[in-house]
Amino acid sequence: MRGLREGFVVLILTSAENFFKVTAALLDYAVNEAFLNGVYITAGRPYTYLAKAFEDKGINIERIRFIDCISALAGIHAGREGNCIYVENPVALETISAHLDTLLSEIGSEKKFIFLDSLSTFLIYNTESSIAKFSHSLINKLRVLNTNGVFMSLEKEAPTETIQRLIQLCDKVIKID
Repeated sequence: MRGLREGFVVLILTSAENFFKVTAALLDYAVNEAFLNGVYITAGRPYTYLAKAFEDKGINIERIRFIDCISALAGIHAGREGNCIYVENPVALETISAHLDTLLSEIGSEKKFIFLDSLSTFLIYNTESSIAKFSHSLINKLRVLNTNGVFMSLEKEAPTETIQRLIQLCDKVIKID
């Protein structure tokens, strides 16, 4: 993320083995070094797990708002609790987008980020077409708001067509093995 201008959008492709390590390193930089506030959208791991894991890595989670799209499938009621909004499921893309607008407006700083974890997980629950539309809309929102965006995906599990659509919209694609 160093060397990119404000309002950048990056697609990170990595392996399953390195996914969490890469995620934590990127968040550590964004929150603890660049002092950004942001929104983390998760479809893979529950907020309670992520919050603890990030705190264990020294990441200041007070600077992060979360949209948890997976916990409700395990019985957590949709709604808000502290700095997390629980969405009923990862298929509710319009609801996710609306909650994202709410959380971004709550963040007081000009420098913000959105972290999407992960495209490959969202594709388990959604069609390629709906994820392409959602990603395109989200990237345009980031551009209009001059907000940084990081889209994570497992390199080997992401469909080539979806990745090719995103590559043309992103400022940079980074592959980390």
